[in-house]
Amino acid sequence: MKKIFKKLIPNKLKESVKKILDVFDRKIFPVNKPFILEDCLGVRFIFYPWNRGMIRTLLERKDLKKEVSAVKKLIKKGDVIFDAGANIGILSVIYSYSRLVGSNGKVYSFEPVNETFLRLKETLALNECDNVAPVKIALSDASGFADMQIFDESLSGLSSLAKPKYPTYNSNDATVKTETIDNICARLEIASIDFLKIDVEGFEKEVLDGASGLLKNNMIKFIQFEISDVPLSTSGKTPEDVINVLKKYNYLVFSFDTAANKFNGPISTIKQKKGGYDNFYSSQQNLSVI
Repeated sequence: MKKIFKKLIPNKLKESVKKILDVFDRKIFPVNKPFILEDCLGVRFIFYPWNRGMIRTLLERKDLKKEVSAVKKLIKKGDVIFDAGANIGILSVIYSYSRLVGSNGKVYSFEPVNETFLRLKETLALNECDNVAPVKIALSDASGFADMQIFDESLSGLSSLAKPKYPTYNSNDATVKTETIDNICARLEIASIDFLKIDVEGFEKEVLDGASGLLKNNMIKFIQFEISDVPLSTSGKTPEDVINVLKKYNYLVFSFDTAANKFNGPISTIKQKKGGYDNFYSSQQNLSVI
């Protein structure tokens, strides 16, 4: 009987806390002006009026816990990180000097959308991330300008050059500057990248194509890329399109098992549930032994 109570009480307490947070979100927390919060990962961020109804999600960060566990096994002090599709910079803060890369490491956070880029700089300033460089550029397979699909502030993570179809969401096109990873590294005299995160809503293949020089010479040690069903499929691509670019340069692909805290693979195909998404990891190393 005691064992039963031990199992039940924590769950009941968790549910009670969730209900209290939901009430705070709807009725108590002011929503007429921004204010500062700190999430369970220790990242400070600004809560805006358009985030109403999302406070528990933003504080708990359940959608990020799996990938944070994975990257902690890959990123070390002194690393050079490229965060492609940084959005407001939560993960850039996790990578930063006070956490993973240390004072000698460097993070480059790429975010091309005006309003989101301003929020990225706010997040970095709030968390004193002096070794994170925000870059207002969309990583692509070509240097120049392109029309990007832009969503409202509350859906900023959906903005993409792939222009995925979301019938229920409003969006507009805006011209953004594009550049390749190869060109950026040549310009900044960056010989290699230790960790490349790609979260660009269906535009992953193009970002990788823009890093062909580095990939050919194995100058990107670890890659994390998101496979999201809706943006990928509605823009006319498949997970294999992304995997085939990596295979071309002898990179292996792995999934991550949170419960076992290990990488599984290498895998040859990605079976994505309809409407679902997940992050995968690639390297010329066998990540399953890390």
